[in-house]
This record gives sequence, C-alpha cells and structure tokens, in this order.
Amino acid sequence: MAKHSVVCAFLLPLALAALAGCGAKYEKVVIEPNQPLEDIKLLVDRHVSLKHKPPARLQDLNPYEPEGPIGYRALLCGTCILVYGVGTSQAPADADKVLAYEAEASANGGYVLMQDGTVKKMTAAEFQSAPKAKL
Repeated sequence: MAKHSVVCAFLLPLALAALAGCGAKYEKVVIEPNQPLEDIKLLVDRHVSLKHKPPARLQDLNPYEPEGPIGYRALLCGTCILVYGVGTSQAPADADKVLAYEAEASANGGYVLMQDGTVKKMTAAEFQSAPKAKL
C-alpha cells in the first residue's frame, strides 16, 4: 500500500500540472468534488460497452485511463473505492445501491456513485445504511 501512496503522491501533482497546460498565462484547474466518481462511472461504462462485462479489477480499466484520469487515479490511490464485478444499471431496484464511493464516506460522509449512475453526497449514517452493489 505504501508503494501506491508514493506513486499517487508523485503522479497526482503531475496530472494536475498536465491538466493546467503550459504557457505564460497560468490557469487554475478546478476539480469538482464529485469529479472522481463521475470519471469512475465513465470508466466502468466504457469497459462494459467494449467488453460486455463489468471490470473485475483496476487493471481492467487501464486502457480507459486517459478518458477518466481523475477517477482512475482516485482508484489507484485508494481515495475512491469501486465495487468490482458490477456495472451501472438502470433498473429501479438498483438506484439506491452504492457502486463506488470516497474512501472516507463511511466515517465522514462524502460523495458516492449509485448503481444507476447518479452521484450524490451522503452523510456517514446514510452511507452505512445504503446497500452496496453486488454481483
């Protein structure tokens, strides 16, 4: 786990610098708090559309990392958690199931990606009582 922390500590600033671009004028990059989870949804949906099955592990999402770099890095660093083996679903019964979430959500609340693809903010109590997506 320490290896991932070192990699993330090194890669995240580089990614942010790359997103900011080069040039004489400095532009501030603003990342919305829900952006990692929006990216994770994109990554999962892209994998499912091409492979016809949900990702089983982080490595399954490697080819799509350029399409959702913030979400990919959040998964790599452990700041977000994805329930692997499950994709998004438009079934009404799955709308309340958590597919991915900020790692601190169980203790402090935070943003979660529901299985229907929506991202919302939950308190710690809401998160703990929310059903998680299952295979």
